[in-house]
Amino acid sequence: MRSTLTAAVLLTLAAIVPAQRTASPRSNILARARGTAVISMSSSYGGSWTAANLADGSTSTGWSSAKGAAFPHTVVFELPQPHAIISIAVDNTGDQEGSYPGISSRRVAVYGSSTSITAGFTQLSAFEARRGGRMEVTLGAPVTARWLKFVVSSNWGNAEYTEVMELEAYGEPVGPPQRVDVTVPDAALRGLTALRDSGYQAAVASWTIRSAKDPVKRQHLMQIMSSMFAQISPLAGAVRGYDIVRVEDESAQSKRIYALLVYERLPIYLMLHATSAGGLWEVHEVNLNFEGDLVFSKELLEGTPLPERDGQVPDVALRGLQALREGHDDVAVGMWTTTWPKEEVKRVRADLAKVPKALGRLNGYEVVRVFELTPHLRRIYARLDYEQGPLYLTVAAYRSGTPWQVPLGNLEFSSDAKRIFPPLLLATSGPSTPALLAGALGARNFAFLQMENGPERNPAPYKLGDRVVARYLVGGLTADATGRFHVQSTVTPFDPGGLPLYTPTKNDLVGSATDASPPGGRSWFDLPPYAPPGTYKLLIAIHDAVKNADAEFEQRFTVEGPKPEPFRQLEVRDFRLSLSKDGPAERHPVLQRGGTIYTAYQVGGMAFRGDRPDVHIALRLVGPDGKVLQDAPEQATIDEEELYHPLTFFASFSSSVNVSSDFAPGTYVFKYTLVDRVANKTANYEARFEVR
Repeated sequence: MRSTLTAAVLLTLAAIVPAQRTASPRSNILARARGTAVISMSSSYGGSWTAANLADGSTSTGWSSAKGAAFPHTVVFELPQPHAIISIAVDNTGDQEGSYPGISSRRVAVYGSSTSITAGFTQLSAFEARRGGRMEVTLGAPVTARWLKFVVSSNWGNAEYTEVMELEAYGEPVGPPQRVDVTVPDAALRGLTALRDSGYQAAVASWTIRSAKDPVKRQHLMQIMSSMFAQISPLAGAVRGYDIVRVEDESAQSKRIYALLVYERLPIYLMLHATSAGGLWEVHEVNLNFEGDLVFSKELLEGTPLPERDGQVPDVALRGLQALREGHDDVAVGMWTTTWPKEEVKRVRADLAKVPKALGRLNGYEVVRVFELTPHLRRIYARLDYEQGPLYLTVAAYRSGTPWQVPLGNLEFSSDAKRIFPPLLLATSGPSTPALLAGALGARNFAFLQMENGPERNPAPYKLGDRVVARYLVGGLTADATGRFHVQSTVTPFDPGGLPLYTPTKNDLVGSATDASPPGGRSWFDLPPYAPPGTYKLLIAIHDAVKNADAEFEQRFTVEGPKPEPFRQLEVRDFRLSLSKDGPAERHPVLQRGGTIYTAYQVGGMAFRGDRPDVHIALRLVGPDGKVLQDAPEQATIDEEELYHPLTFFASFSSSVNVSSDFAPGTYVFKYTLVDRVANKTANYEARFEVR
């Protein structure tokens, strides 16, 4: 296969310990020898780069994501019994940083659960792994867990792959030593791993290996299983991974394993029925289909509601809802059905066209909640507020390493909430609750605008130097005894590296719960020309002063443009002379007496004291005879506070000089002297022009 400063970001209960390995006799409880099993892995390159290497005790082998697989990358371990977790570690030592710069895992969050492989997870810590090295985190207090989930949300810059060489956890068993059967039988796991890494024929061979003593039985099972996969594969594409959703124990000797198979174009729902005889597990039934309700129960298919802080609406769902609000129903349907057969698209368009005739004009929408079945599949529930009443909608969003898309058959809407919403949401969808108070606290109906007070902007990348204008509403408010609400919203833009571009802007929103329109705000800022291209984030923090509750909403957007070159020292860059204002640069400018010469340039590489530089620029104009014709010892200064000052930061200047009729013919020189009073450094720059 392909093969700065490190800052660790942790929860307050965690502390960084030195990266060196300790000499104490510890044992990694994630190791297979300890009875631990890898339950699921969201993505894998395959071959010799699989999740099986993540706790093998060696950094010479490791795991890699599939090419182009989207973040986050998730792996779940099942311990043989509950442990009191003391510390965790991520080791990137020995990865392929030399051949593939930025391939090391970077931001990692670790979760623990004592409930099951899919529920009850709480965050133990979040931190920044070392590039090409090892980072260990000690928890402030031991946390009991049987399932550990590692979530890698970024790497150090590689656009195609992410690698981890070793994952570690340390702790002590809770209670006396015990023999606990692994929740997912090894026979099922081996087949799932073979499916992901080698294809369905290897999986079928693995699942039927226990039947080898009965060749007729095995051949029959292999034919049935292979036929099912062969019918799925042309429609779904290549398999990229799997997620264990639930394991149901029918008895001590019988289990049903429910998993989501992550195929290229479609999610495939899978059930494996495994039984045990004499301590050996055997898979003897497989059921799979791209229609989830033919394999999963309705309750299982719904997934788990995401906390509001994690409940981001996938972009494909959000853009479709925004198109509906703007009256572009066909555009919304087109976004949601890009991979659907033409006859299905036609049916959806016809059904949606009937809605305005029955309910009138659409006034707006509210995303009520986002449920997650696995990291690859989310279900969004929304209420569309038409003039004559609400329409309830659910749309599923799926990703397999590509952008989110809506898989076939995963769009439903009805004026009857009971047909669309799960029981958990029905209580919040009734008409008895004022609209401003319904649902969970958070930002809603977010949109980027073309200009302040302008229409919504098309979902296209921004350019460096563009102005970003955002609009949002706030819902899920709490009213006090007088029926009034009081919330504060804070908006902060971040660059691709997580640095804030500007000081957060704050809005104080006060009103009545019976107001016709929900409160909201607008925010705008300019993208600095010295910022890098990439994926930016706009974070909106909401504080309900009545309930003393908080919520966060983040919206990502793409910025395109050339990557700016960092300044290594105090210097003048991109100096331009021109014969007209904003005119083209002249390499050897020549002008007649009575004309005007224009200058433009950038100054960067200065030092900062806190967030404030202190640079003074002096300018002298020297004539052909060496005499100083103009002397400006304080032509310009750079001393304003700048929150955002990466190594690419610069200040831009422009000026002009009138060449009067008494200027003698010859060569004139602009002599600039830059003095950085913070770093106590000086730089000089000269530029020449000719007068005839």
